[in-house]
Amino acid sequence: MSHPSISDPSLKSAAQKIGWFTASCVLVSNMIGGGIFTTTGFMARDLGDPMLILLLWFIGALFALGSAMVYGELGATLPHAGGDYVYLREAYGPLTAFLSGWTSFTIGFGAAVAASSIGFSSYALRVVPIDDERGWLAKGLSLTLLWVTTLVHCRGVGTGGRMQLLLTST
Repeated sequence: MSHPSISDPSLKSAAQKIGWFTASCVLVSNMIGGGIFTTTGFMARDLGDPMLILLLWFIGALFALGSAMVYGELGATLPHAGGDYVYLREAYGPLTAFLSGWTSFTIGFGAAVAASSIGFSSYALRVVPIDDERGWLAKGLSLTLLWVTTLVHCRGVGTGGRMQLLLTST
């Protein structure tokens, strides 16, 4: 089985469609995500002190920095495609790696995307005052957002990158 190299034309065309700013937007979006919009209100309610909220965000940033350093070391030590799967397979065996991969796919990524779309619907329905007693409109809006985003990404790296740039910049 051959591995793609930097000279592979398909990789070059993908790299040419995404510049440094779009890549930075993807990074910012992955690090911050939609949680900052949905959890900060609960923190304000429970903690009451804005400085304490900022301190907790700073501590969280330190944990994220530590995680990035660990992943950097793991990537340098085990330079193979597969990320977490490779690291867990080497440390604990293939079953643990496989289960972790499926957990990330179903819960780690899927749940986060679903929660973000539900948060979007919640905010959107506050802007447009529509009575949605059973929540069907909110569910429909969330599902529509998921499908539209999926279709945009299916159109290619360039189209998805432009959408990411627009949403993160906004």
